[in-house]
Amino acid sequence: MAAATFDRASDVPLTPYSPYRDDFDTSEHDRRGDTKDISGDPEAGGIGRRTNSANPLGRFVNALLIIFFCFIGVYGLLKAIQCYNTADTTVTQGPVKGIDWGLDFPQHYPLLAQNGSPEGCRAAWDSLSSINCHEKIFTHDWDNATHELVQYLPDLCRPGCRKELVEATELITKECSAAVFDTKDYNGTFDTNSSGRGPAEALQILLRRNSHTCRPSEHSRYDYCMEEMIQRWEIYDGENHTSLDGLSSFMAGGGGGRNRNCDSCTLDWLENTLNEWKPSQVLSPDTHVPVSLPEHLRRVEQAGQTCQKDAWEKIWGDAIRRYTEEGSLSPDWRNLPSGDYGWTVRNGLVSPADGPRPAIHKALESISTKGQPSPQSPMDDAYKCLSALENQVATLPCDIHLSKSQLDSILEPRNPLFDSYCRQECTDEIVRRQNNLDSCRVKNMEKNAVVGPLFTAYEEAEERRRDICRKPAVEDTSCAPIFVKLHHPEWAFDTRLTISSLEPLLGELERQPIPIIAPSAAGKSAPKLSPDSDAPLWDQIAGAHDAIRTGICSRCVWETVVGNGTISSAKHSLEGVDDVDAYLGFADRMYKACTARGADWLGGLPYGGDDAVWRIQDVDGSVSRLIVDDSSSPSNRGVWIQAYENTSLVKIRKHTYGSIWHLRAAGRQVKAEKQGNLTQFLAEESKHREEEDAKVWRHGDAKFQSWEWLKPEDRQ
Repeated sequence: MAAATFDRASDVPLTPYSPYRDDFDTSEHDRRGDTKDISGDPEAGGIGRRTNSANPLGRFVNALLIIFFCFIGVYGLLKAIQCYNTADTTVTQGPVKGIDWGLDFPQHYPLLAQNGSPEGCRAAWDSLSSINCHEKIFTHDWDNATHELVQYLPDLCRPGCRKELVEATELITKECSAAVFDTKDYNGTFDTNSSGRGPAEALQILLRRNSHTCRPSEHSRYDYCMEEMIQRWEIYDGENHTSLDGLSSFMAGGGGGRNRNCDSCTLDWLENTLNEWKPSQVLSPDTHVPVSLPEHLRRVEQAGQTCQKDAWEKIWGDAIRRYTEEGSLSPDWRNLPSGDYGWTVRNGLVSPADGPRPAIHKALESISTKGQPSPQSPMDDAYKCLSALENQVATLPCDIHLSKSQLDSILEPRNPLFDSYCRQECTDEIVRRQNNLDSCRVKNMEKNAVVGPLFTAYEEAEERRRDICRKPAVEDTSCAPIFVKLHHPEWAFDTRLTISSLEPLLGELERQPIPIIAPSAAGKSAPKLSPDSDAPLWDQIAGAHDAIRTGICSRCVWETVVGNGTISSAKHSLEGVDDVDAYLGFADRMYKACTARGADWLGGLPYGGDDAVWRIQDVDGSVSRLIVDDSSSPSNRGVWIQAYENTSLVKIRKHTYGSIWHLRAAGRQVKAEKQGNLTQFLAEESKHREEEDAKVWRHGDAKFQSWEWLKPEDRQ
């Protein structure tokens, strides 16, 4: 405690927490002649007054008034004492505005309970009426840290505040160790669940908050660690380290590689986070469910291993030793499930206990116990398949084996786990490793009682991921979020849509008036707008375009209806359709409604009355002919050559948009298939198309393509 000081006027000793006094005795100053009575001296600035000393009646009246008011005062005092002794003395406290650098703790906190609060404690607590701290010290948000509070760091961390908090904590710990607050009618500054049960705990909370928040940043341009962590890593390093949200920010910062420069503030944050795990208290930032200790360790380890090796390994070793000694961690913890699906989606099935790995390994062991299978035997094929499958699921950088409920969860709006599940890195690895599982695709392997169910489950997981992560053929936009926005998340699981599920959305669109701001869609010219005066209209146009692109007219929905630009994909859309003509009619309605409202990405329509000929009219009215390049060059073979009539324009297209003409071509094939004459139909249509193509195309000597577009005068 600080030494006592004295009031110069009264020589009364003051504690360091005595309130400021402005009522000191001035009699000593008067005796020294420091003051002068100027009340009756007009020239001295006073106000002159007449006396009534010569008026006996006046003095009598004054005496009566004095006696009367004294009587009233005594009576009021007696009534007040009576009321205090008989009434309920409970006081309801409301929020109090703190005065910075002079915080009155007794005013802000609940009243002390009658029991367990001796007079010495009450006196000590009442003395904390002018603490030299900023009001923000009371803010519980410091414990989690928020960007808005950083501006108050210099105020919170003034040296005088910490000094007085230390002294106050020592005083209250000594005098009020058993005292508690009476929170029954409290409605003040604090949430009583987090402010402490009594004054001793309350002061300890404030002191810890000040100590953690005001840690100095060493060897950096920042004054405090909290400021450095926010500016450098976007990590809000409050006293509460049960949140794992900062780990992803840390891994993303600085390029995400190893050999980071992790200074004392960063290492301190990693150590605190690593040692903070308690059952059910640390939540997954992905799924918001409690994480196991093995998952917690793996998450922090992944971040810590990017720092300098010596410093991190000491922190890591101390934590593992502590968790093991207290019985929280099994010595073989790395063989336990690595974490929930939020972790495995991003990191893969790294533990032997993750996903289908235990089942695959058990099946492999069941074959191995019977001895090494003889070469080329069915059992040998099964052994090779299981070995390849085990390696595949163990080494993929992602987890594709999610349940339906888990997939429903990641499809929720703005769930970042969806992007992790569908990331390109995972897709590329799955494609690259396709040949690794050729041993599982040998004849009758799917019927093997041991291997069949496991390999089938893997292939179904791949297919399910392919469906959920699909994008339009010519757009890098995931379809699942659009389906969710349309309140049909189930469409993400199905590559075929029914008319009954689409009809309500199309009907709603058709009932809406066509906006005058729709761009040229049905042969109309878009309005000419000024960049400045028509700025609001530009915003309206942008909003209308976005609504069209992400609604029923989106490429995602359209390609599910008509295919993604191949006749085979259009046939897939028609699978299970009983009335092909009704389906085609619905697609025509959808095309007209969407193009009228500005959708110019729906491909073209068959043109000229002969659907077998690939003659197409685009939304803008232009007519073109398509032919497939049959060049012997691997890079050119199979691409589309598109020539626009009445022009010399010829384009090479590696793909075409899903369109009505693809769907009609598929519809003709489906009908022929139902009639049992598909082979004959295809041959006749192909022959007819070749005859018509010969009138406008010819084999040429061009280096990059095998077909040339004839000039109009050379056509038959």
